[in-house]
Amino acid sequence: MYFCCLECLQNAAKQAGPGASATIRLAETDDHVSFDVEDDGAGFDPDAIERGAGLTNLVDRMAAVGGTLQIDARPGRGTRLTGEPRSELGDPQLASAAQRKPTFPVDESGLLPCRAATR
Repeated sequence: MYFCCLECLQNAAKQAGPGASATIRLAETDDHVSFDVEDDGAGFDPDAIERGAGLTNLVDRMAAVGGTLQIDARPGRGTRLTGEPRSELGDPQLASAAQRKPTFPVDESGLLPCRAATR
C-alpha cells in the first residue's frame, strides 16, 4: 500500500497542476484494508488517455496482490484512486501487520493531508 500511495502522490505532483493538494486516507475494517488518494487538481478522462508508467505500476501492484484499483477522475474535477489489496487477516503475519500503528502523523480524523509539490 505504501508504494501505491507514493505512486499516487507522484502522479498528482506531475499531473494535477500548480497549487493542487492531495489527501491520503487509509482504512481498516474487520477483514480488509484500503487506501484512497484524492487530489483537487486538473483531473483527466480515464477512457481518453494512454496509461503511462504511473497508472500501469498501480494496476500491476494491485493485481500482484489480487486487489482492485478504482479510478474516479474527470477533467476539471480532480482525481481519486481507491485501492483494496486482497488480504487474509486470518493469516497471523498479515493480522500482525494490520494491527501495527502508523508511524506517520495523522490528525484526529485519520487523514494525512499532503501538498503535492509542483514545478
